[in-house]
Amino acid sequence: MSDEPWWLDLYCFSWSPWYSNVTWGTGYLSPAPNGNKITISNQQMGWDNARTYYYQALTNSLNTDRETYFAKTFQALGQVMHLIEDMAVPAHTRNDFRAHLYFQEAGLSNPVTWFGNNFEWYVKQNPLLVATISAEPIDINNISITRFWDTDVYTGSNPSNSLALGLAEYTNANFFSESSIFAYDSLAPNDPHYFPYPRKSSTNLQSYIDGNELPETVIGEDNIPDTTFYIKKDKDGEVIKRFVTPGYFTNPILTTDPTSPVLSLSFILDDNVYKDYASLLLPRAVGYSAGLLNYFFRGKLDFTIDANDREDGVKGVKISNRSTEDMEGTFSLYYDTADTNRYLLGSWNISLASQGASQVLSFPLPQDYNKYKYTLAFRGRMGTEQDAVAGSRAGWREEWDNGLYGNHTWLYSYIDIIYAVYYPDRGQAMNEVLNGKLIKENIRYAGNKYPRRNETLIMDALTISGRPYCIYNDMLDLYCLSYDFGEEFPMPITKDTWISVKIDEISAYEIPPSQICRDFYSGNDFVAATAWQVIRMGFDNGITLSFTVPGQESVIGSGH
Repeated sequence: MSDEPWWLDLYCFSWSPWYSNVTWGTGYLSPAPNGNKITISNQQMGWDNARTYYYQALTNSLNTDRETYFAKTFQALGQVMHLIEDMAVPAHTRNDFRAHLYFQEAGLSNPVTWFGNNFEWYVKQNPLLVATISAEPIDINNISITRFWDTDVYTGSNPSNSLALGLAEYTNANFFSESSIFAYDSLAPNDPHYFPYPRKSSTNLQSYIDGNELPETVIGEDNIPDTTFYIKKDKDGEVIKRFVTPGYFTNPILTTDPTSPVLSLSFILDDNVYKDYASLLLPRAVGYSAGLLNYFFRGKLDFTIDANDREDGVKGVKISNRSTEDMEGTFSLYYDTADTNRYLLGSWNISLASQGASQVLSFPLPQDYNKYKYTLAFRGRMGTEQDAVAGSRAGWREEWDNGLYGNHTWLYSYIDIIYAVYYPDRGQAMNEVLNGKLIKENIRYAGNKYPRRNETLIMDALTISGRPYCIYNDMLDLYCLSYDFGEEFPMPITKDTWISVKIDEISAYEIPPSQICRDFYSGNDFVAATAWQVIRMGFDNGITLSFTVPGQESVIGSGH
């Protein structure tokens, strides 16, 4: 900034060269993606650093290193977000370093703090302003990293409050900083604080001068009513009710020449002005920060291990691009062993078009490949951004290729839990794996009114009335299994989670006619429903997701 004092230049000399906010955060000297870009040697927490840390977090072999790189990823993102949020401070966008040289009150024990900006200080002293706002969603066209700051739409002659502007453009065109109040209308157009907007004609100042506006009564910091005028910005972009107010030593407003530089220098920004500024700027700061996060993690990948979609029958991995942008670069597949080490399985340089394009690629399967967790990492061009990074993980997976217990610790309810304790002779059940298929047999003897179930369950715990079901009868101890599934269950499900269920064959047969069943709890008889097979996933909001085939839908529970 050109108005910083000489002593500050000396103090900051060791940090030179100095870069603008957007260059320090992104390395770009001109707009991305095709603008001139530099590498800043002492920048360790910029956008490019965050990309590099994220790739290391996805691909490093040691879990401790991956955790470290994840932490550095989010630290770098946080610091770039800080630079974006700074653009919601008018003085940061209006060449106004003098507006950062106000001493701030800090209490009796420490009368002053270091220099600061009054708007930032006001927000700091009123944290509820931040806690109670909602993000203002951005709507930037052809988004790239530098457009969060500046889209080059605002030229100095077309101010607006559009959400398609960069945050620096919006703030510069619509708000005053302390030293740039009506600088456009001053008699010193070469003033470093000169900006084309806002200007006096953007406000209702003339209406005040003409005596058409009434003063406003507000409660001061001393809780005493105070009468003052607040000039409203009602044109040229954003509408701000309390835009600026006359200073304490201003000549009577109705008798002062509006073109006088004295008047230009006699307006101030007080707490009521800052409150109205904050109501507009803070939602933008949050919205642009959220937009930056979404932009960083916009790459959405889906993949399936052991895909059979190749015409030559070779198994491999099916990679799908679920993003709204094309992806071209290196896709690398890793797997994690029980010791949390991560190993590379295969790497391919391919291109995938946006919104669902996929490709099946062959690779050597590790032994017992279904036991592992997999990570797919991408690095390359995403849309117009070079050296972008995306990742996806596949957690739990089941194939019936390794016996009943070979891949995961399932619970098979041969004995039908409750009913088996009291009515053990209702029938018989069988579970086995044949040729990679789970085969279940469930027979209820004729004349027995109590139903049978043959369930295959995987869960954290199975209880009856809050107690492990195994304690009801010693005979059941044989069927109690370990319920420690580690990180696999429960699984966190987000709006970006893809659940893929592939069922090669599912069937159920009933020997008619349906028999009468008796409810264990009520003792009432009812006609049994048709036999069915279903895969059911339960969620902690009480909803269940069921997979079956037509005619075999479950009749138990609701919300399917």
